[in-house]
Amino acid sequence: MNKEELIERCGIHGIIHDGDMFLLIKRSPDDENDPGCWDLPGGGLDKGEEIFAGYMREVEEETGLRIKNSALIGSYTSDDGRLQLCVISDFGAGEIQLSREHTEYKWVSEEVLKSIKPAGLHLIAAQYFVRTKKKIIKYGDLAPMGQAEHQDEKRERDGN
Repeated sequence: MNKEELIERCGIHGIIHDGDMFLLIKRSPDDENDPGCWDLPGGGLDKGEEIFAGYMREVEEETGLRIKNSALIGSYTSDDGRLQLCVISDFGAGEIQLSREHTEYKWVSEEVLKSIKPAGLHLIAAQYFVRTKKKIIKYGDLAPMGQAEHQDEKRERDGN
């Protein structure tokens, strides 16, 4: 992937809450990114797509839910250099219907949200934002939150 493609493809993932409970979704075991890990709904924005419209589209595709009152809480870069945005949203409406990319979901307390494992990259970043209240982080900043383990697991899956 060249630099222009990285700039054009921004990711957005978010914490969805309903009262004091937070939604987590589990990636399928055959997913190429963080298989079997708990993560947050979201995905890549299409070229030219408005940030929150793209996020709402991704959430609906992955969970069947509609959300409201979304706010940006931070940004980070993934291991491939892509810009990633993290938002928080209120549950709006709908019944959960997971996409084939995910196998399970659960609503958890803030304490569980902060510590659940195995966690995918986007959940690790959100855990960091929630714990530290920082708004911008680099990929390397995630190491204390389990990112080293994340990279080891990824290398093992990729055969490197």
